[in-house]
Amino acid sequence: MKVSSVITILLVSVILLGCSTSSGPVPFGKDSYMITVARGKGLSYAAKEASAHCASMGKEFIPRNTSNTFQGGFQGFTATLIYSCVDKEEMPRQKIATMQEKEKRAMAECKQKRLNGELKGYAESAQCSNPLILEAHREAGDPNMDLTQLLCAYRLALAERNDKGEMTEAEAQVAMAELGVRVSQEVRQRATQQQAELHQEAVDLQQQNNARMQAYGTLLQGLGTWQSANKIEMPKVSIPQTAMPNPVPAAQPRISITCQRVGDFTYCH
Repeated sequence: MKVSSVITILLVSVILLGCSTSSGPVPFGKDSYMITVARGKGLSYAAKEASAHCASMGKEFIPRNTSNTFQGGFQGFTATLIYSCVDKEEMPRQKIATMQEKEKRAMAECKQKRLNGELKGYAESAQCSNPLILEAHREAGDPNMDLTQLLCAYRLALAERNDKGEMTEAEAQVAMAELGVRVSQEVRQRATQQQAELHQEAVDLQQQNNARMQAYGTLLQGLGTWQSANKIEMPKVSIPQTAMPNPVPAAQPRISITCQRVGDFTYCH
């Protein structure tokens, strides 16, 4: 391959690397979407597009999963973002309030059954209310169901200790409150970490793309210097003209002349 052709290919590749090709929001499971961005700004571009998509529906953008894959050669990185569009802050507050109301009602009803003698002890009361509590959290779309399950399991363990006389009901309530504080702290840390990871991934990807663009620019500059030093000119492209065939003269008809001499005269016809 000629050097000029290589330089042309590299120039086109560098130009393409600066462009972002996005798949746009694609439905990906229940209440989730996926955006794949090839080349360019990658994850940061995907996050911006996802945020605009959610905003167009009057909702907020929540990232669920991200990945960056290097495709090799001049293709650069392909970023994939999976996200959800959730209701804005006012609506989650309503959902949380409804969830908490269902939780309190379930605990109160099961406690009343224990007091009425329908349930034997604190453990059966916890076994009565725990499934209702978990259902309320699932309906509200709680993203930290593992922590809710932990709370329910811990509550049952404390209830069993109540039944054995190892602790009082007041002591169990204090222990549950302490665990509740730790769980709340964990929820906040998870949300903060998720946002920080998304931001860092976008920064890392941008730095990688910038470094690759700089490397290609250096390569092109070196090739241009080498081309100039060796006096290599870009090939001139000319369009050959089609040679027209020489015209063939038309055949002339033959004329037959007959001459005859009679005396001093010659007659031709």
